[in-house]
Amino acid sequence: MTKINIHLEFFTLRESDIFSIFEIKTMAKKLLFFSVLISQIITGQVISDTYDFESLTVSSNLNGQDNWVVNTNVTQQNVGNTSSIGDYVGSKAFVPGDLGGSNFLFASRVNDANWEIPSVTSCTVATNLTIEASVAINYWGQHFNLCYDKNGDGDYGSLNVADSNELSVGFGRHRTGGVNYMQVYKADGTTTSVAVAESLASYAWVRFRLVIDLAANSGQGSGTLYYRDLEASGSWTAYPGLGSINMLIDDGSVNQDNLSNLDGVGFVQEADRVYWDDLYVSITCDGLVSVESSQIDLVKIYSHQKDIVINLGAIESVDIVVYDMLGRVVSSDLGVRKDNYRTKVSQEGIYIVQVSEGGAVKTQKVLVH
Repeated sequence: MTKINIHLEFFTLRESDIFSIFEIKTMAKKLLFFSVLISQIITGQVISDTYDFESLTVSSNLNGQDNWVVNTNVTQQNVGNTSSIGDYVGSKAFVPGDLGGSNFLFASRVNDANWEIPSVTSCTVATNLTIEASVAINYWGQHFNLCYDKNGDGDYGSLNVADSNELSVGFGRHRTGGVNYMQVYKADGTTTSVAVAESLASYAWVRFRLVIDLAANSGQGSGTLYYRDLEASGSWTAYPGLGSINMLIDDGSVNQDNLSNLDGVGFVQEADRVYWDDLYVSITCDGLVSVESSQIDLVKIYSHQKDIVINLGAIESVDIVVYDMLGRVVSSDLGVRKDNYRTKVSQEGIYIVQVSEGGAVKTQKVLVH
């Protein structure tokens, strides 16, 4: 049985509205404030989850706890307690020490039964993806990403080197030549980087937010990066030059640029210390999919040229219906028994593919181009 953590928020927003949500984690923990920016009138359902480190053991290495894998060439990688300041509420967090010059730390957590990132495959149509983290920033650099364990080795990289085709959407901060740069990681792991004029102090608690409109750019997505100085109780501010970025999402890819492949989180620390807390991921859906079978969850749906391709895996027989974005049936095949099933569509665009077996249903958006 597939475990899905679902937190639902029902709301209607108009252009430029901000919907504020307060999430109380524990009495000792967080009053976590975040807001969702939507550019059109929608009614949506939000699937969200936060990794807050509260279940971990203080003064012990993060590596080996709760499915975390930490690759580093130094030993400072402890879980610890932090102090409250401004809008940051003290709690358990990952508090590694100063690594020293030219040293790196790469932490990975692949989904398991204890905690998993929300998936776009839980939506009939996924409209927005939001990624946030509270970070006590350092001088040299750090980044946070959603990832795909393509090679199945249980992590996403070593030191500062990501495994091939495993680092996906996220954000980062990097210093070079005496200048601070903020970066947005696109779905294929490439970055858009701009020099920033804000003067956030090293080791200050800052919350970063990357909001991705999944329908923009013909399904490749559009991302905008924000930050909020928690210690100064600052407001959300968008980084100039890091808005409306084409995120290069590819629903038909077998790599990390297909968001349905993403299966965990990872972050990198460069040189001096960086603290991490409240890693947050949310998906806004127009309709939720009920997945009742681990078999149906393994079905792969993607596009190849003008064909929609469906790999059934171990399932013997399914019903397959393909819809266009207006909800019209494009094709319908019942009792399909052929693995690597293909159906051709007449034109490029985004289609909704529904595969069902008994009471189990998998629905996925596919971009055909």
